[in-house]
Amino acid sequence: MSEVISLGLDIGGANVKITAVSVSSSGEFRFRHYSNKPMLLKDFTDSFKAFKSDFKEGFDVVGVTTTGEYGIVFPRLSDGIGYFRQKILGFFKEPVYWMKLDGGMVNLNDMKDPYEVVASNWVASSLFVGRHVAGDCIMVDAGSTTTDVIPIAGGHPVNESRFDHERLASGNLVYTGGINTHAGCIMPKVSVDGSETMVSSEYFCTAGDVHYILGNINSLTYRTYLGAFLGYSSPEEAYTRLAHLVCADDKLLSRDVIVDVARQLYDEQLRQISEAIKRVYLDNKSRFKTKPPVVVTGLCAGFLAKAAAEKAGFKKVVSVGELFGSGVEVATPSFAVAVLAGKKLLNVK
Repeated sequence: MSEVISLGLDIGGANVKITAVSVSSSGEFRFRHYSNKPMLLKDFTDSFKAFKSDFKEGFDVVGVTTTGEYGIVFPRLSDGIGYFRQKILGFFKEPVYWMKLDGGMVNLNDMKDPYEVVASNWVASSLFVGRHVAGDCIMVDAGSTTTDVIPIAGGHPVNESRFDHERLASGNLVYTGGINTHAGCIMPKVSVDGSETMVSSEYFCTAGDVHYILGNINSLTYRTYLGAFLGYSSPEEAYTRLAHLVCADDKLLSRDVIVDVARQLYDEQLRQISEAIKRVYLDNKSRFKTKPPVVVTGLCAGFLAKAAAEKAGFKKVVSVGELFGSGVEVATPSFAVAVLAGKKLLNVK
């Protein structure tokens, strides 16, 4: 077998991302097709059916990574992993490999411990970046909900924290993103027309409202993510939704005041991510011969990851999107796990 087509699944809490990749026995790979569907837990395999309908060429192997096990319907992470495993095995007849936290891959038929694969999407992305972008770097993957800050040395992630609660403690995971993040979780107070004001903890608005108002995302991105997940249909209502953060609306607050609130929230996101980048670099400085580049990827690579890296003082910033295209940038874990699964099937390093 000189070439295989590999499917990569990244099953999140809000979206299911699927990427098809050609992988050759020489180790070369090529992006083929990409799909992003809302996560509908009861029938999430509909995403697989839709992809198979769009992508007629078929495939030989499947790679999996997930974060959807954090869904509130699952009492424990292991329950979520077990549910996804059952559904995936019932749908696919091809070999299926799940990304492990230790950097290996396990055949779903052989998986014994669900905690060896919990929330491992960052592992797939960092292995891909380390092998194909920069062997020594700090990867910053800024997505719709979270941002990963991963030190990579010698082509491998070298952070000692693996589980997400450990990564939150070490700065390798910043729970802020450009779309789904609850705006009230970004900062406890904002200045409203000069007055320091507590924010509401109600789920009135998200970072997607903030970044639509500031022009960081367009109406299509807004509708694709927030329209499907939360039912937000009109991006223009972002202004009044953000005003709800301080229990007002766009009649009580001027547009200029609302835009200023958006800027404060954005600045705080950049501060949090840039502080994490600086901390991760200092904690791993001895692993690098020189100051490493920051490799940015994810749906929010430009306005969150790149901007935060520059704020942290890193002059060399490398974009996965510029190297491999926007389809790879917005779905790096599903692309990466597809490449890794294809290489595993072919026994290629």
